[in-house]
Amino acid sequence: MRAFNRRSGGGSPTAPRSWPLASMPRPGELLSSWVNRLAHDHGLLPYAFTHSIWPTKPLLARDLDSFAFPEVSEALIIGTGVTKDQIRQTTLQQFAGIVFGHHFRNGLNQWVNPIGVRGRERRQHGLQYCPRCLAEDEIPYFRLSWRLTFVTVCHRHGFQLLDQCGKCGAILAPHRSPDQSVCYRCRTALSAAKSEPASAFADAFQLRCELALSQGWANLGDDHFAYSPLFFATLRAICKTLSSGTRADRLRNAIAEWLGGDPTGGEVRPRAEIEYLRTIDRHRLFDLCERVLHGWPIKYAAACQEAGLWHSWAMKDLRNAPFAYAHAAKNYLKRSNYVPTAEEVQAAAKYLIRTHPNPNREALRHLVGETRHAYLHFSANP
Repeated sequence: MRAFNRRSGGGSPTAPRSWPLASMPRPGELLSSWVNRLAHDHGLLPYAFTHSIWPTKPLLARDLDSFAFPEVSEALIIGTGVTKDQIRQTTLQQFAGIVFGHHFRNGLNQWVNPIGVRGRERRQHGLQYCPRCLAEDEIPYFRLSWRLTFVTVCHRHGFQLLDQCGKCGAILAPHRSPDQSVCYRCRTALSAAKSEPASAFADAFQLRCELALSQGWANLGDDHFAYSPLFFATLRAICKTLSSGTRADRLRNAIAEWLGGDPTGGEVRPRAEIEYLRTIDRHRLFDLCERVLHGWPIKYAAACQEAGLWHSWAMKDLRNAPFAYAHAAKNYLKRSNYVPTAEEVQAAAKYLIRTHPNPNREALRHLVGETRHAYLHFSANP
């Protein structure tokens, strides 16, 4: 393999040379997927390939997609003819300043699924895939977007993504497989796996995030985020109250009873991060989240009040909470604010109908505040 990078002869110093089978990265491909393909193109397993070219860098014993060392980029540029920018576009580092503020190459980055690297093993279901995409690929490969936490849907096919082998349930470990389109454990084609149709709300949530990703800015209700990482931080704070903590299940149930959706999910842990949730659980979570994002923050605050999730719980474990989220929690979830009963809201609505020239939701809000009962009343009685 050293011959891939060196040309020797006549006792003169060796010079770099390109590799004999230098395929280019596919559109939106992960760096690890591309390296795996390069190895297989040359008839080698990924470990043998990477060790021959980078003997002092145990590349596959770390999250290769998170960061490309200068030595890695240099060898890939020489061996394949790609540019440094093309290599960067295959790594998660490109989302710094767009999805998250600062990129941590050895730690958890918000909205990036961890793969739990430990030697040759992978301990987390951080790599996702669409079976139909792999089946249609002329050359099967893994997409960069499949490592993002808010991505749980394949827009092209309208189905949920998967994060394990459809037959044996193994975590994806393409670097340990003779062909990265098959399961490393049972050798079943990943394209043969069956996935469920995507939720329209989870799909809308993903589109909301992808729009912010492409623009670098976003809106949520009346809040404008000129710096998109603040938007993503706000969404993450909302999702965290639905996914972790002792009252998260109550909040999910309140939203499902009011607006629909599936409140079931993974194990609720006090300090669980959404990045560690399985794809199917995140899909359900984002479905519920999208249902309360319309008209932010009214529906979210009303659901929190219904579930008994007040300001202290909404802000729990959220250090440096984004302003938009903290402002909503302060205005609507302070426990000192009295929440009228359904009967009191009904009486206030009848009073408005008798005395107000234009009885509507805004007029009722001035009387009783933002509550679920008020929202439901004027939804049925515009």
